[in-house]
Order: sequence, then structure tokens, then C-alpha cells
Amino acid sequence: MRCVIVLSLQYLEYEVTKVINKHKSQSISSNLTRNHRETLAHLRARNRTSVSDKVSEFVVVDINVDNKLMEKHLGNETPNSKMLY
Repeated sequence: MRCVIVLSLQYLEYEVTKVINKHKSQSISSNLTRNHRETLAHLRARNRTSVSDKVSEFVVVDINVDNKLMEKHLGNETPNSKMLY
């Protein structure tokens, strides 16, 4: 029975690897229109975009605001912040 399970797992690994390799070489086409891509590029040039870590919401923050928040965060004089430098 153990030999059958090992062979089954090896076969599963082989098949999964085969599928991954097949799709890895294929390029993924965008479903955005040209106008959407240009707008997104413009948005990213002026804003910081990310996904929040708590509820996985899309977040857009003005770059200037983000830089001020980051400077304040990095300027925090806690024992942990001193270890980073």
C-alpha cells in the first residue's frame, strides 16, 4: 500500500510540474483596454498603490502623503528602528 501511495504522489508531482511548465512559457494577455492601461500608469505615477494587509483592499495613497508617513515612521526612535540602521 505504501508503494502505491508513493508512486501516486510521484505521478501527481510529475503531472503538476508538467502543467506548470506548459503555462509558465505562455504570456498572459491583459484584459485592460489601452485607455485603462494608460490611466493605471498615470495613477501609479502620481500615487502609491498597494493591497492592505488586513482585509486585502486596494489602497491608493498620494505619493507626497506616503513619503511623509514613511519619514515619520522611519524617524520613530524606538529600539527596533535603531537596529535597522
